[in-house]
Amino acid sequence: YSLGPVVDGIRKRQELGPMEAAWASEETESPHGIEIQFSKPQHGARFQVTWAYDTNGDSNVRWWISRDYVIQVKANASDDWKTVVEVKNNQSVVGSYPLPETPFSFLRIYQVAGGGHAARPNLMWVGQLELAD
Repeated sequence: YSLGPVVDGIRKRQELGPMEAAWASEETESPHGIEIQFSKPQHGARFQVTWAYDTNGDSNVRWWISRDYVIQVKANASDDWKTVVEVKNNQSVVGSYPLPETPFSFLRIYQVAGGGHAARPNLMWVGQLELAD
């Protein structure tokens, strides 16, 4: 899976094939995440994650919601990550979280080992990531 789909801005995901509609990690018992580096410092926005879904060729949609993850930021590449949101037992298809007012240039969403969907806990499967004002 390519990371392109998570930031492509396409809202109608249903018309895309699985490889164009989402990013998936390896299915291993380890932490997984996506890191974003911004071209200029950000502050005070909202970070939104929409989890991936799968229809398996039928009309039943299964959302692959990660249950346990954190959102972290840092100002410089050499800085330590600072956790700004910690999510446990998530059940939401879309998560929207405030980001700090202090400037940051790096952001990551980080799923703890085994923190994926209950049916596939070692997989992180993301449909789209967005920054919103």
